[in-house]
Amino acid sequence: MYSNRRSPRSSKSNFQTAVVQVLSDELGLHVEEEVLTEDGLFSIDAAVTWNTRRLAVEVDGPTHFTNNMPYQLLGSSVAKQRCLQARGWVVLSVPYFTWNSLAGSNNPHVQQQQQQANRKVHRSTDDSRTSESGVPL
Repeated sequence: MYSNRRSPRSSKSNFQTAVVQVLSDELGLHVEEEVLTEDGLFSIDAAVTWNTRRLAVEVDGPTHFTNNMPYQLLGSSVAKQRCLQARGWVVLSVPYFTWNSLAGSNNPHVQQQQQQANRKVHRSTDDSRTSESGVPL
């Protein structure tokens, strides 16, 4: 399991609040925010236990990526993902630019992408070596 302690230094963004709302309201998942790992070294934006698997949803805003396209996850975020995986977490990154392109769209193509993203969440619990941000593991 993971620690019941919350990170004292964390602050939630509107982006994180929106992602958590989708996970809980639309996908029906029980989400705990700003959870510390058992060793207390890492704070997880949104922790979900699903089918006995621990899913760490990292809500990655602009400060987690390079400034220019193609946006690349910064080394500190890559390292955190790998450390969480080493602790048994399945890590799902939600990049801000992907979220922004999907949010509030009535376009059928975008809705199809949202459904595919939902399926990826479900599949990611089967493969702990998969990173949604495309970072080689």
